[in-house]
Amino acid sequence: MKYSKELKERLRKNENVKAVYQSMIYYTEKFKEKAIYEYEMGKHPKDIFRDAGFVLEEISSNKNYASKTLIQWIAQKNKVVSPQKMHFDSKEHQFLLAKIAYLEEENKLLKKLKGIEN
Repeated sequence: MKYSKELKERLRKNENVKAVYQSMIYYTEKFKEKAIYEYEMGKHPKDIFRDAGFVLEEISSNKNYASKTLIQWIAQKNKVVSPQKMHFDSKEHQFLLAKIAYLEEENKLLKKLKGIEN
C-alpha cells in the first residue's frame, strides 16, 4: 500500500513514528516496547495502535496488520527463529519430531484427566 503525501506528513507528526517511506512505517523503539507490554497485559492490538494515534485502515489494507506487527516485534524481542530457518541433522530432527508427538499425546491425556476434553 502506497501512502499519500498527506498521510506521510500526518504519520511523521506522530511521536510513535521514527520514519515514513512510500509504503513503510518505522516505529520508535519506545512505542514498540510499550505496545508489547500493553499486549502482554491483555490489550487488543488494534486498540494499541488506535490509542497511539493510528488509523489502521489508512496504513494497511490487511485487517490483521496490528496483530501481525506486534507478533513480529515480540519475535524480534525474543530473538525467535522461524522453523523454516532452523537446520537440524537427521537424528536431531527425528528426535525433535518424536518429542513433539510425545508432548502432544501427554497434553491430550492431561486434558482428559482434567475433564477438559472428552
